[in-house]
Amino acid sequence: MSRTLGIREVKARFSHYVELVRAEGEIIITDRGKPVARLSGLRETPSRSLEEVLQEMADTGLIDLGSPRPAEPVLEKARAGVSVSKVVREMRR
Repeated sequence: MSRTLGIREVKARFSHYVELVRAEGEIIITDRGKPVARLSGLRETPSRSLEEVLQEMADTGLIDLGSPRPAEPVLEKARAGVSVSKVVREMRR
């Protein structure tokens, strides 16, 4: 069941309404009587690493991971007296 509340009320008592969402599931937020947002709880999902998420996206065709690029020794160049901004400009070319 969702509850409808004005934006000022939600702003004034946000922590209270976050707890309410945990208990009831959802709040519709209105601005001058018109619905503008929905505050809802997060579903419990198992934690996944970034690599796992990217691989799943690649497997479903949403992204192309391409070929891995070798890491450039940016830090070593910067330590050798070359400014970081110069190293970045060189990398962009």
